[in-house]
Amino acid sequence: MLKKIQVLTLFLLSISYFSAQIFDSSHTDGKKNDFHISVEPVISYSTGHLGEIMYHSSPSDKKISYLEWERDIFLFGANILVSYKNLHVEGGIASSVFDQNSGIMEDSDWLNTNDYSMKTTFSTGDNEAVENYEANFSVSYDFDTTEWLTFSPILNVRYYYDSFERRNADGWYTGTKYSSDGQYHWWYDDDSTHFPYSVWSEEKGRYVTYKLGGIDFYRHSFFTLFGFKAKFSPFKRLNIDFSVLLSPFSYFYAVDSHTAQDSATKEKYKKHYRQIQFSYFNVLSLGIGAKFYLNKIFDISLRTNYLFNFDVARGTLYADTFNDVRQDSYHNTGQDSGMEFENFTVSLGCRIKIR
Repeated sequence: MLKKIQVLTLFLLSISYFSAQIFDSSHTDGKKNDFHISVEPVISYSTGHLGEIMYHSSPSDKKISYLEWERDIFLFGANILVSYKNLHVEGGIASSVFDQNSGIMEDSDWLNTNDYSMKTTFSTGDNEAVENYEANFSVSYDFDTTEWLTFSPILNVRYYYDSFERRNADGWYTGTKYSSDGQYHWWYDDDSTHFPYSVWSEEKGRYVTYKLGGIDFYRHSFFTLFGFKAKFSPFKRLNIDFSVLLSPFSYFYAVDSHTAQDSATKEKYKKHYRQIQFSYFNVLSLGIGAKFYLNKIFDISLRTNYLFNFDVARGTLYADTFNDVRQDSYHNTGQDSGMEFENFTVSLGCRIKIR
């Protein structure tokens, strides 16, 4: 971790020095430039959650499972801005600090078909962020309405990749295998079985501990957005902007992997669930930012963004197991899957003007 920070710091310092030389040499003729290029190293903190839902095959409006992965991560990256007069093109990438704690992950099931409101299973444990990436590309055009106000329509494309894992967890299970009467109960009932637990094994001559299997999850999220940004200049060196963007189309592809044990061979394996969803006019992005002009070369920016979906985006659920029997490929389960996404990000950047 320390080595990564040292390399990043050296990289940013070299960019600063190099850009300063270019900037100074490009303005010796005293003419105003209509074409500008800037580089902006950025560090961000992102908090929110990713929700994945599985529904009963019938009735299809009832949840059978809901998994919530908290997304509390630090990211670092860089943006590049190219401007010609009032036209702006901006692109950026960011990566998380790998293998960091990302809050908690909770898994809930509603398995009682006589009472769909009864949560029969619940587990919770630490969520580890394995890999997380973000990329964005936007085009905007400034319309100067007054001396202090600018209005800009925006087209924006964003991509997120999130990968998480939960290895250790506490769980409360009811049902055929876990209740004394073989019936489903509320997960918090005294009759539920709590994991992990230990029992004496006569065969092995020692205590054996039973734990919940690990869960892995990754999701690709693709958003197209359009909207506007309004920029205010209350002071000469300060700009404040507000943006509202709506997504006409979004696409999500996710794979959920549960560790299981073959009842015959006792071999451990992974059950995989593949989820694909499309969403139309269902995601909103709200942003507030401030930029302070330090000098001819450097600007400091502070931005916030809140990205979320209004309703659950529904799609198809595929699995490579059927009645706990492993299959050679994914098969349509006849059940729907659902996606939720909520993310609030705070970013601090230093824009370096190259030209």
